[in-house]
Amino acid sequence: MIGAGGAARAVCYALNYDGADLYITNRTSGRGLSLAKDFNGKFVYEKDFKQLAPEIIINTTSVGMYPHVEKTPVPKNVFQNTGIAFDIVYNPLETRFLREAKSMGFKTVSGIGMFVYQGADQFKKWTGLTFPSQVMKEAVFKKLKLKEKL
Repeated sequence: MIGAGGAARAVCYALNYDGADLYITNRTSGRGLSLAKDFNGKFVYEKDFKQLAPEIIINTTSVGMYPHVEKTPVPKNVFQNTGIAFDIVYNPLETRFLREAKSMGFKTVSGIGMFVYQGADQFKKWTGLTFPSQVMKEAVFKKLKLKEKL
């Protein structure tokens, strides 16, 4: 996993619950080490991350988000084997991180689902009402496509 902020903590919680082996890298080692410790994971310095050849790579940073769409949190050579690349960034729908992963044979998952379903969960907690997730997902897609054309 790339990143050690709030989104990373949420993802770590879910992965830890499922018994995944966590390897965390972050630009500031202190935060990465702390998060790894909290979830029985291992911290990996960025320069050593590519040596892992992970099956699943999750970007939990905002690197690559609009308007900085040509940035990526890791070099392309990180995608050494095939696997899954998940980016929590939802704008653009396909980040440079995801394009590079796809070009190396990885299946890719954009952050749009996390964005919508996290909102749905919060909506339900605050109002007690069911969130129309599919309607909201379509609205987000429509809005982002319009924004990308500007």
